[in-house]
Amino acid sequence: MTLLPDVYGKLLIVRPPVPATVNKAGANYKSEITHLEYSPRRAYDEWLSILDAIVACGGDALYQFEAVDEPLLDHERLEVDGDGEIHPHGSRERLGRIDEVMTGRVFAANGPWVTVADRTLRAVMPNMLEHRRAEAAYYHTLLGEHAAAAGRGREVADNPHRWEGMADIAAVGDQVVLTYAVPGHYDHATTPKSSRSTREGVAFAADFAGVAEDRRIYAELLYPHFHGDTVHFGARPTTRAPVLVHYRGGLYGDGAAH
Repeated sequence: MTLLPDVYGKLLIVRPPVPATVNKAGANYKSEITHLEYSPRRAYDEWLSILDAIVACGGDALYQFEAVDEPLLDHERLEVDGDGEIHPHGSRERLGRIDEVMTGRVFAANGPWVTVADRTLRAVMPNMLEHRRAEAAYYHTLLGEHAAAAGRGREVADNPHRWEGMADIAAVGDQVVLTYAVPGHYDHATTPKSSRSTREGVAFAADFAGVAEDRRIYAELLYPHFHGDTVHFGARPTTRAPVLVHYRGGLYGDGAAH
């Protein structure tokens, strides 16, 4: 595989959203909009529509339902009571407890950077906030299963610096945009926010993946754009060279000019 042109392939490995959640905390700017109601059912339907879109665009998606979700899947609506018990809507049947559910289940946006070299599956892991670190076990299992199925070796590296995964990686042809945030710059117009990917973190990931320095573009984010994928994405038109579709207002200072 070629390192950057093959970052985005036709086959995607996706993870279903958790069927039960009350995840509407204050860390995400959308969560701070108090009139919005979170609907696990609508979220699941939206996820299914994304899979349909992947197929419609000529790709394919692989996923597996997880055993922990089984008690929650056969109900149209779920609700969580004040004690944290999960019930079918309008019923007192106990299906589980919300504190037993990984409501912040990781998706590909925060996944590792995976490359293949010399018959070895190589991955650099994200370095997340404390409450997200339990998610690493999912990726270690997934990488192990895929390496074994393909008859490949496996090499997994931990990033010693804050790096929130592939959401801060945007490959455009043979270049890559690496996004990060600097406390005091990122949140200068609002209250202090939780730390995001650091420049050291994105650089470590690019080093491990084997991206040459002259192929890198570093870009500093501005709140509320907590990942690069909320600002831009790489596109590959069929009739022209790859392009970066970009929102200028998402970078700090004159970053968009670069």
